[in-house]
Amino acid sequence: MHPPVLRGCRVHSVIGAGLRVHGDAKVEALGCAIEGVDGDAVVVGQSARAGLRDTVMLRPSGHGVALSDRAFVELANCTVAHTGGVGVHVDRQARAVLRESKITDTAGDAIQLVGGALDSTVAEQDPCTVEATGTTIARSGAHGLSVHGAAHAVVRECTVNTVAKSGLIAEAGGRITADDCTVSGSGSTALVARGARVEAADCTLSRAGANGVFLDGAAHVTLRRCIVSGSSFSAVHLAGEAVAELDTCTVAESPQHGVRVTGQAMVRMTGGRVEHAAMSGVQVEETGDATVRHTTIEHAAVGIRVQTPHRPLFEDCTVGATTQAGMEVAAGCGPTVRDSRFTDSEGAGVFLDRDSRATIEDCVIRDSKGSGLVVWDGARPTVRTLRVERSGKNGVYLATDAAGALDDVTITESQFPAIFVGKGARPRFRRCHVQNTDRDLNVLDGGEPTFVDCTTNDVRAVSMPATTAVARLLVSEPGGIARHRRRCPPMGPRWTTWMTCCVSSTTWSAWPAPNTTWAPSYD
Repeated sequence: MHPPVLRGCRVHSVIGAGLRVHGDAKVEALGCAIEGVDGDAVVVGQSARAGLRDTVMLRPSGHGVALSDRAFVELANCTVAHTGGVGVHVDRQARAVLRESKITDTAGDAIQLVGGALDSTVAEQDPCTVEATGTTIARSGAHGLSVHGAAHAVVRECTVNTVAKSGLIAEAGGRITADDCTVSGSGSTALVARGARVEAADCTLSRAGANGVFLDGAAHVTLRRCIVSGSSFSAVHLAGEAVAELDTCTVAESPQHGVRVTGQAMVRMTGGRVEHAAMSGVQVEETGDATVRHTTIEHAAVGIRVQTPHRPLFEDCTVGATTQAGMEVAAGCGPTVRDSRFTDSEGAGVFLDRDSRATIEDCVIRDSKGSGLVVWDGARPTVRTLRVERSGKNGVYLATDAAGALDDVTITESQFPAIFVGKGARPRFRRCHVQNTDRDLNVLDGGEPTFVDCTTNDVRAVSMPATTAVARLLVSEPGGIARHRRRCPPMGPRWTTWMTCCVSSTTWSAWPAPNTTWAPSYD
């Protein structure tokens, strides 16, 4: 039996619902107009089903379409506009499908899903859902799409434009899946997730009145090939225990940070770009954490800033054209940086603040206006295979009491001495090579650098010991201690004929005589 069909009907100026469908009833409305209703324009409840095509719902004092229970409605090429409440409201276990429709000028949210509590078994098995394809949302008085509780919205090729609050928002376990959508000109954040899950692919989030993306609570968001640009605050902001995965995304044009990680949040970035951030391109602070791979960060004040007790990983990243440092590591922090390039910074290439413990491996620092690598007071980095080229000041600058182990460092064409060692600094260089510069080393009184197997080439004034190691280096430690094995006389049952000896800058050429009785130093 075919459901009743309303064709070309006009309902206006009624009190209550313009069209109400309850029980297990089914109805279709084709080319109809429901206008000026004192209440909700269309109400579908219980197990009823309604199909509306080429239908207009204008100026209801309540919602445009209201669904509850297990009701179902399909809107195809429909318009919902100038509502006193929500454009399309879906709650409990109802389901709505929208195709090529328009929802504009609503007093409340354009589309609103309110599911049951997540601890409800029924709600978990059968949430309320909305599927929207090719739908336009514009000028809502609240959010564009809001999803709360056990509810799931799937939006494809949709546009959300000029809404008063957030473009897309999911809370309290709600889910949003977005594909090839555009959110622009939202009054607040373009995409919000609070204790919710969002998956977005090939979406553009632009010109937000707050953040481009904001995550809080136990939110989990995955963005693939998305563009986040032109936000009024940080483009992507993580707080609470949120987790974000950004795969081949572009984050651009932020007056604050490109990606900011706070609280206990975690970001995983693979590929993509962060550019034109007025503050940091990527900032990890408080107790946040990050894994960033194959990402380009350009045109920020600071490319990467780390201020967390965790050990974020940055691998195969390119950081360039920063107005300050390419990377800053705050006091006491210890990120790992591998196979990365830092170029064209107005300040230092990489700045390691006091007492930090960074690990830098297989990296290049090039064309910094300041020193290439700055190791501040008491910092003790581990550096393995670093090339520093064309620094505006020193290639490597070690401040007061700095230390660390620096292996396989090559410094070329620095404008100041290639290596500066401050008072009390005790770095250990192994296989360091300096070339094409006027002066290789400047050591202040009290500085005690150690050099093992270091060489120079085309250096006008050479003062760094260029040595060939007497014995093979086994273990390196920060603090200017290089421990070698050297044949020494036996010294009781605790010692073998192979002992660990220490070499410092003041004793590198003064080895004990073969038969001298002595004990190793572990200062």
